Amino acid sequence: MFKLGQVFIYIGLFIAFGYCQAQKSILVGELKDDQTDEPLAYAHIIFTKTKYGTTSNEQGRFFLQVDSTLLREDVRISSLGYQSKVMPSYKLSNKTIFLSPKIEALNEVVVYDRENKKNSRTLNPFSGKQWVGLGNFSGGAYPSVLARYYPNDFKDVKKLYLDQVTIYFNPPYHVESKFKLRVLGVNNDLSPAEDLLLSNLIVHSKKNQRKAKVSLSEFGIEVPEKGFYIAVEHLFIQENQFEEQFDVRLGDTVYQDVKTIRYGPIFRGVQEKPEDVHAYYRSNVGWKSMDNLKLTGDGNTFKNGKIVAPAFKVKVVY
Repeated sequence: MFKLGQVFIYIGLFIAFGYCQAQKSILVGELKDDQTDEPLAYAHIIFTKTKYGTTSNEQGRFFLQVDSTLLREDVRISSLGYQSKVMPSYKLSNKTIFLSPKIEALNEVVVYDRENKKNSRTLNPFSGKQWVGLGNFSGGAYPSVLARYYPNDFKDVKKLYLDQVTIYFNPPYHVESKFKLRVLGVNNDLSPAEDLLLSNLIVHSKKNQRKAKVSLSEFGIEVPEKGFYIAVEHLFIQENQFEEQFDVRLGDTVYQDVKTIRYGPIFRGVQEKPEDVHAYYRSNVGWKSMDNLKLTGDGNTFKNGKIVAPAFKVKVVY
């Protein structure tokens, strides 16, 4: 559902609205590495068929309040660098769940000398384009990911490296929160592929901060021939929560000042022509193109068939 009069864009705004009268169950547990016994921070626990889920905190613990009818439904537990696990949700309660590290060949990290990289280029300056706020693309039901594609147009450059990404935030700036920054490869159909950055890069956006510059130089990520995606991933942890109020129409009834829990930060996006950009969001069933979000109207809504895409600035060096 879209609340067109608002600055922010959300999907499935009140997906849990119908659960309000149902009996609830509370699932509390923790996630650990089965090799080291270390807690798995910022892993996701998301239902496979129902749009609902959460994120483990810094200590690997999670808390999830669910409709009791969902206890037989499967959840997928996933964390970067680990094999995902699918299991019935009732098995989560008061349990320690162990994930196994993936056995794969790691990319060689190339530590390049920044002093010798005399040339740089900033991709996607997006000047003159209309801003729009991008909240969690599940309507606060489960953690989602926003991604934007950057082609490799430097065909005459042999070695091109990612150096820095700038992430822009939308009001409310008072929200202090954390999010995960990801760098993804590209499939043949130009959709997002596997992670190129194999580290959990957690960014802390502080109170009243309007943008965050994140250095990628230490990771030595060479730009692939097909290009790459920059993605931001919401974390459903308590410190990211803030409350908002909306007027909601369900049928002929208008519910005023409905309070909902949101998870920061709110990222900035821009309106783009569909032919000029490839942008995706990740749902509980996989990646979906932003083309699905075309709207028409006035004010802060999209006009002339434009779509929304995250507003990132990317600096490359060569």
